[in-house]
Amino acid sequence: MKKTGVVLGRKIFVDLWSLVGFAPCICENPRSLGEVWEELVKENVAFVLYEPEWFEQVPQYYRQQVQHLSRPVWIPFPNMRNIA
Repeated sequence: MKKTGVVLGRKIFVDLWSLVGFAPCICENPRSLGEVWEELVKENVAFVLYEPEWFEQVPQYYRQQVQHLSRPVWIPFPNMRNIA
């Protein structure tokens, strides 16, 4: 099974990084992460790229889950404000 990288967060962030080939997963409201959680922890997901400012608003329950997961790896990625 081919492993894939997912970019997660607001539409503008996801659109930017999906241009380089990451699978998009739009979740405008960080408090709604539960709605897409199952997609993120599938067998074929190797890593999840996310916007740090967005992730700060994710419910504590999911942030703790991320800390205890061995797979997928969660990686903070810059947005346009951080690049400029």
